[in-house]
Amino acid sequence: MPRRIEPFASASLSVLRREAGLTQTQLAAEVGVSARQIAGYEQGCNSPSPRHLRRMAHVLHTSPQILAGIPSGEESLADLRRFAGLNRAEAVRLLAPSLPKGPARATAWKLQALESGRPVPAWLETTTWESVVAAIADAYGVPPHTVRRSWFSAFPEQVHLLTPTAARPGPPEHQEA
Repeated sequence: MPRRIEPFASASLSVLRREAGLTQTQLAAEVGVSARQIAGYEQGCNSPSPRHLRRMAHVLHTSPQILAGIPSGEESLADLRRFAGLNRAEAVRLLAPSLPKGPARATAWKLQALESGRPVPAWLETTTWESVVAAIADAYGVPPHTVRRSWFSAFPEQVHLLTPTAARPGPPEHQEA
């Protein structure tokens, strides 16, 4: 199965690079990739790693979001990680200290499942979920409401996580007539 190419606005890169007065070779040197790689990004043949996306945005005085072509408010959980310049392994290292040990611990497969739209059962208890949201927000350098918005965009059926456990209605009581 071919690797999915992440969203990337190749035309924006070309315009921003030219506006910055940089050649492909100069941008490549600043980012730490080859000029051929920059050409590939601009032609839409491939997309940069999270680290290179973040570095290019810095060099071009823009945001990773602009380079990716993702409208504000429509970022996925994977986009938030990419915009932070993190691959999954790096994200897990940052998340691990903030999450409980045991079944709720951060792992690359849990993060991949979450980013792929598959629920992570160990993170579906309200207090654990709140810890996961706070840890992601801290690791990715975004406000918690941004993580929540991206989460519920992917998992609208999990909105019950916003309601404290004690306030959730239980099953209706059977009443005898």
